[in-house]
Formats: sequence, C-alpha cells, structure tokens
Amino acid sequence: ANSPISLKQLYKTIHQELGAIIDTTNFYIALVDKKEDKVYFPYHQDEKDNDFPILSFSTSDTLTTYVIKTGKPLLSDNNQYKEMISQKILSPKGSTTPQSIWLGVPLKIEGHVMGAMVVQSYINPNLYSKEDIKLLEFVSSQVATAIERKRMEEELKRLAHYDTFIGVYNRGYGLELFQRQLKLSKRNKSPLLLAYSDLDNLKDINDEFGHKEGDKVMVKVAKLFKSILREVDIITRMGGDEFLVIFLDSSLNEIPIIRKRLSKELARLNQISKKPYKIEFSTGFSNYDPANPQSMDELIRIADQKMYEEKKRKNKGRL
Repeated sequence: ANSPISLKQLYKTIHQELGAIIDTTNFYIALVDKKEDKVYFPYHQDEKDNDFPILSFSTSDTLTTYVIKTGKPLLSDNNQYKEMISQKILSPKGSTTPQSIWLGVPLKIEGHVMGAMVVQSYINPNLYSKEDIKLLEFVSSQVATAIERKRMEEELKRLAHYDTFIGVYNRGYGLELFQRQLKLSKRNKSPLLLAYSDLDNLKDINDEFGHKEGDKVMVKVAKLFKSILREVDIITRMGGDEFLVIFLDSSLNEIPIIRKRLSKELARLNQISKKPYKIEFSTGFSNYDPANPQSMDELIRIADQKMYEEKKRKNKGRL
C-alpha cells in the first residue's frame, strides 16, 4: 500500500486481484464513518445498481450495515434475505432477483470494524459457499490494512499541502500547483485568470473583537471563495489575510461575472452573520494570455498591485 498509486487505484487493484480467486462480477467496498454517522461506497462495480447512496449508519438496516454492525460475515441467498426482512432484521435496499446470492465480510483493523467488502450474483444462487466466507475473511484483513495505510498516507499528504485551519492550499503547494498549471496552459494555449484578495478590516476585527473572531472570519471568507469556485479551480492562502485564486480556462471577460458572484455571496454572508462588523475584501485580477505569456511572479505582482489600487480607492471613498 505504500506506493505511488492513489486510494482510488488501490480499490481497483483489490477488485482485479480478488477476481483471480473468486467471482467479483458484482463487487463493492463500504466504509463507515461513525463520527459522521455514515456508510459510504468508495468503490463499486454492479450489473444492476449504478447508484450507491451514502447511508446513515445508525438508522440503516441493510445487508451491508448488518455486517458492519455485527462484525461478522454473512452469506445470504434470496430466501434468507426475505426471511431477515420479514423478521424486521433488515429493510429492503438495492436490487435482488430470486437467484440472488450475497456474501459480505467485515473489514477490520485490530478488531475495529472499518467497513465491509461484498461480492454478489443475480443469476447463480450457488456461486458462493461457506468455503468462500473463509477465503474472503482471510483476504479482508490484508485489504483492510492496505486501505487504512493508504488513507493515512493520503491524509498526511493532504496535511502537508493544506492550510488545515481554513481548508485551502498552503502557499508552498498552491504555488507549485499554479506553476504546473501555467506549463499546461502554455502547452495547451489556454488562458488563466488570477484573483488576489485581501481582507480590508481583519486588523480592526482582531483589535476590537479578538483574534478568535478574526480566525472565524478567515474561515468564512475561505468558504465564500470555495462556494463560487469549480472543482478544478485553485485557492491558496498566501499568508496572513491574503488569498490567491486561480480560475482555469478563464479570461478577463469573466471578471464582471466573478465580481458579481463575490459581491452577492459577501452580502449574503454579512446578512446571515448578524455581527456588529461587516466583512470586506479587495480583489485584483491578472490573466495569463498564451499569446503574451508572463511568469508566475509577474502575474501575481500585477494582481496584487490591482488589489492595492482597489483598496486605495475604497479608503479614499471613506474619507
């Protein structure tokens, strides 16, 4: 598990390797998050069901949650499944046929159940046997260990890349991503738009209401930016109360739309916050034009300069 492959790729590898020893035409992995009270399905391949919605762990009584809650394997054909439903042990969920068979084993780490691994068939009720339970149980401990190690590895990577307090990229990693994106834009001849933002009144909020309140404002502003961004866009905390946002495949034409969305979200935030102060920030823009390429430092300098010009205009307006 300590390899360059991602968690997503690991699930695929588990599926492929398991397929060499047991029929995995229909296969899924379920993981439980007891704090969030949810069971989710990070990997699934199924002939009938494409949709594997997140379940409430405490209130769901499906085959999957039954295995996770009891910590025991279960081999169930359609007759046993119906019997468990009639006894109110389970509620019906997902597709079944009269020929269905379902085999699930818990995924355990040091006795702690972290999820379940499941194979099933809709056409052959004799596909799995008690021997297969032993086989899957044996494999499940290795699978659980591999998943847990990979999850920890990815979490450590995330912590190294994130400003975990406000949930955006830290300066070092954000600029590294920006540099990579610039190279891609140069190669693909695609534009980029930069927004450099700075909170106008964080010092006043800190001085009057304390640094804890100022920290809350930073978190709210980061959430505001994230709410207007697409998944591919990049948001970085440059330090203090400054943010750098990279809008991919975007040009200067989009500035009015972005400003309008920022203004709308900021007004909404101030309205619902009901604080004795208003959150305000200034934003400057610059763009990467493939026909007239500029360096990362130059693009940041331009956006930063325009942000300060906007700040000056606001301050003059207040005099």
